[in-house]
Amino acid sequence: MAGEGLLDLGEHRLKDLSAPERISQVGETGFPPLRSLHRTNLPVAATAFLGRTRELADLVELLGRQEVRLVTLTGPGGTGKTRLALHAAAEAADAYPDGVFWVPLAELRESELVLEEVARALGAEDDLAAHIAAKRALLLLDNFEQVVDAAPQLSTSLAACPNLHVLVTSRELLLLPGEQAYPVPPLEPQEGVELFLARAGAAAPGFVETSATRELCERLDNLPLALELAAARVRVLSPEQLLLRLGQRLDLLRAGRGVDPRQQTLRATIEWSHELLGPDEQRLFARLAVCRGGCTLETAEALCDADLDVLQSLVDKSLVRVRDEGRFWMLESIRDFAAERLEESGDAEQLRRRHAEYFLAFAEEADPQISHESKEWLDRLEREHDNFRAVLDRRSPAGEDELALRLAGSLSWFWATNGHVDEGVRRVDDLLRRFTRQVPARAKALNGAADLAAIAGEISTSRLRAEAALDLHRSLGNSAGAAHSLWQLGYAVTEEGDWAAPCGCSRRLSSSFASSVPSGRFSERRERSPTRCSGPASGSRPGPCTRRTCSGLVRSATETWRRRCSGRWG
Repeated sequence: MAGEGLLDLGEHRLKDLSAPERISQVGETGFPPLRSLHRTNLPVAATAFLGRTRELADLVELLGRQEVRLVTLTGPGGTGKTRLALHAAAEAADAYPDGVFWVPLAELRESELVLEEVARALGAEDDLAAHIAAKRALLLLDNFEQVVDAAPQLSTSLAACPNLHVLVTSRELLLLPGEQAYPVPPLEPQEGVELFLARAGAAAPGFVETSATRELCERLDNLPLALELAAARVRVLSPEQLLLRLGQRLDLLRAGRGVDPRQQTLRATIEWSHELLGPDEQRLFARLAVCRGGCTLETAEALCDADLDVLQSLVDKSLVRVRDEGRFWMLESIRDFAAERLEESGDAEQLRRRHAEYFLAFAEEADPQISHESKEWLDRLEREHDNFRAVLDRRSPAGEDELALRLAGSLSWFWATNGHVDEGVRRVDDLLRRFTRQVPARAKALNGAADLAAIAGEISTSRLRAEAALDLHRSLGNSAGAAHSLWQLGYAVTEEGDWAAPCGCSRRLSSSFASSVPSGRFSERRERSPTRCSGPASGSRPGPCTRRTCSGLVRSATETWRRRCSGRWG
C-alpha cells in the first residue's frame, strides 16, 4: 500500500500472531501510539512458574542496571536455570525497547556457530554488530556450557554494541571481564514442597500431601527437576514408597514424552555435565564422593589428592559447591552419580580406607581437647559429623571394625556434650556387640558407653559399663584407663546412693586418682581423704572410716565428672 498520508510504523508483535507484522498508519496525525507486545521470541511455558521470588527480584534488578551487561546463571543440571532466566527476561522486558531474544544452544556443538544462531534469532541479515548497533536489547543465551569456547566472541559483541545486555544460563562460568555470576541454588524448602504438590496434583488429580512429602523433597535436594520427575511418579507410588526407592533415584526419576533427552532422567542430566569434564576433573569428581557432608580444602588435598585449580574448575562447572565456611560439597543426586564413577575407577575401597583413617586421626586428636573452653573443636567435629557417620555406617572389611570402635570411643564425649546422646548410645552399643575382642579400643568404647549412659540418666547401665571397662583396662595394664573407669564408677555409685559398694574399691580409687587426670587434679582431695578402710563396721551400714573414705574419694570423682560435663575442669 502506498499513497499520501501513509505512515510506516515498522514491525510490531500482535496478540495471537506468531510473527511480527509491518504496520502502516493512514493519516499522519490524530492516533495514539500503537500498543504492541514486546519484541521477543521468548517461549511460553506449559506450566506455571512457582517460587524463586527472591532470585527473580535479584535478576530483574541486575538486568535493569546499565553497568551490568553480562549476567551468567550457573548451577548443576535440573536447578531450573532456564525457567528462571526466561521468567526474569520477560519481567525485565520493559527495560529493553528493542527486544528480548532467546537463543537456545543445547543442540549446538560447534562454538564458531554461536554468533550465527544469535543472528538468526535476531533476524540479522547483515553483520550482527551492525544490526544491533546502538539498540537496547537483551539476549538470553541458554545452555552455553558445551560451546563455552565461543565466550571471546561474545565479549567482542558486547564491546561493539554498547546497549546490548546478555543473560546466560550455563553449568560453568564464562570467565569474561565484567561477568556477573549468579549461582542458582535449590529451591527453599517450602518452595520445593509447593512445586512438588503442584506437579503431583497435575499428574494425579486429588493427590494430597502426606507426612513423607517434606522429607522426600529434602532428600531430593529441593532440586526442581528431581521434584518434577518424582511428582510424575505419584500416579503409581506414594511419597513414602518413593522415599524407600531413593537409592535408585538416578534411574527411578524419569520424565515422559516431549522432554529434552538431557532431562529425561536425573542420570542423563548429570551425565551431560560429566561428559564435558576433562580426565583430571572426572577423577577428582569421583574421589570427592567418598566424603559425606562435604570437606575442607585441606581434607580434599590430603584425602583425594585434589589440585586446587581442578577443584576450582569443578566449582565453576556447578558440580561442586562451596559453603561460606569454606566447605566443598555436592548435592546428593550428584554425589550418587560421582559414587558410581568412583566404584568404576577401582579406587573405591582404598579411598574409603584412607577416609576412615583420616577421620579417625582427626577424632583422636580432638577427643582430649573437648571442654567448655573448646567450642572451636566441638564446632569442627560437628561439621565433620556426617563423615564420621559415613565411616561408622559402612560394614567394614576385616580389620576395620576395630577402627570403627576406636572412632566411636573417641567421639563419645562429643556425642555426650553436643546433643547426640541417643545416637552415641546406639552406635557404641552396636559396635560393642559386633566387636568382642578384648583390646584397648573396646575398653575405651566401654568408657564412652558409661559416659553416655550416665548423661542419658541410665546410671545402672553406666555402672555396668564402667565396671567392664575397669576389668579390661586392668587386664591390659592400662592404669590411666582404669582411673577413668574408677571415677565413672564413683559418679555412678554416688548417684545410686550405694555407700557399701564403694568400700571395697576405695583403696583402688585412692591409689589410682593420682594418675587419673593430668596435672594432679585429684591430689589435693586425695591428701585430705583417709586412704585406709577396713570395710563396713557392721552389717550393710558403712562405718565412720568407710563413710569418710568413700565420701572423700567418690565425691572427688563425682565432682570431676560433673566438671567435665560442664566443661569446668579443676
